Amino acid sequence: MHLDEKWFEGFYYSDFTYMDLNNKNFDMFIQTIFDKFKKPIIITSGFINVPIFHEILKKKFIKINDNEYLSKKYKNRLKFIDNTDFRDIELIVKKCKILICCEGAISHVSNSFGIITYALINNMNTAKFWTSHMPKIKLFKRDKINKICKQIMNL
Repeated sequence: MHLDEKWFEGFYYSDFTYMDLNNKNFDMFIQTIFDKFKKPIIITSGFINVPIFHEILKKKFIKINDNEYLSKKYKNRLKFIDNTDFRDIELIVKKCKILICCEGAISHVSNSFGIITYALINNMNTAKFWTSHMPKIKLFKRDKINKICKQIMNL
């Protein structure tokens, strides 16, 4: 899962629907992904300083080196890699079975590797314009986190 600034209000477009992903509902979101896909999760993030990232990292993860963290709750099943550059993300995505992200450059990379991708979008028409030729990308509407969890379970 690529958890970049597009997930959080105040760091991207002001007209986006934001999910209110925070320290309180993070576990519900992660548990939903575990329940649906039955796979370990690697979360990546970019270089933009999003305070909620750091709050989640401090409360829910143990630092294992400069930019890698393991979940206190889920142990080796959930790893967070902070401050990943695009090349690092490409290498991680290439090894994935499934990617969850906001629609953008990373979803185009995953499609080129043939990775099933679930991309959060705000505007269906715009997203379809950019992704309709990409057979591995499945779009789902941005919404509050509890509704996103329901959409994931219905995939």
